[in-house]
Amino acid sequence: MNIFRLLGDFAHLLAKFILIWSIHRNKSAEGKYHSQQYPFLVAHVVCPFSGISLLTQAMYALVFIARYLDLFFRFISFYNTFMKAFYIASALYVLVLMRWIYPYTPDTRMAWQASAIILGSSLVIGLIFNYHFSVTEVLWSFSIALESVCVIPQLIILRETTVPTVITSYYLLALGMYRALYLPNWIYRYATDNVLDPIAAFFGILQTALYLDFAWVYYSRQRIKAARRPACGLGGLQTGMVHSVVEQQK
Repeated sequence: MNIFRLLGDFAHLLAKFILIWSIHRNKSAEGKYHSQQYPFLVAHVVCPFSGISLLTQAMYALVFIARYLDLFFRFISFYNTFMKAFYIASALYVLVLMRWIYPYTPDTRMAWQASAIILGSSLVIGLIFNYHFSVTEVLWSFSIALESVCVIPQLIILRETTVPTVITSYYLLALGMYRALYLPNWIYRYATDNVLDPIAAFFGILQTALYLDFAWVYYSRQRIKAARRPACGLGGLQTGMVHSVVEQQK
């Protein structure tokens, strides 16, 4: 295991802790409306905070369950076993928090449609692109494809709101760091061990592109905020890739 893999795993753990801590701290996973006053405006500007997508979290739970089925019959190392168990347990815990303990923002019809397409496409990809046609290998390929795009419902919720919270900003940025750090990990492994997983690499690049799109949106929002202009309205989202695709579907 190299430093890039360790840092990537740490960023993934950080994202999970940020998400769980934020939900507990706010006692909610839903978006809220915040009245913000700007010195050059007479009236207050009401800005909706972005919430957490239950669909995205449900698909993440499905990703880890499908990928780590070998947890029960294959032992590699204590570290590997611990990380697999933590990912599954934390994903299910977030679902319990959102579904039965704290309120959450209902996903839009567009997010449900996107999720149906994502799940169907990922299943087809898993059946076609795999290294061995077995249950575990098909589910592994399915999970790799699904993880690369399951953040889209969350980005759709973010598109509908205007003020990224700690959850939707630092959480998504930490997830982006996790996936981005896996890219040099694959390069390092190819350079040292001549090992490259084309399926994981392709969908990893796709996933990184989505997080880069969010990072650009976040940066654009911060520029608007720094210029002391109201952050309400689509703002930087108008330049985002997800926004462009969604607008074409209307």
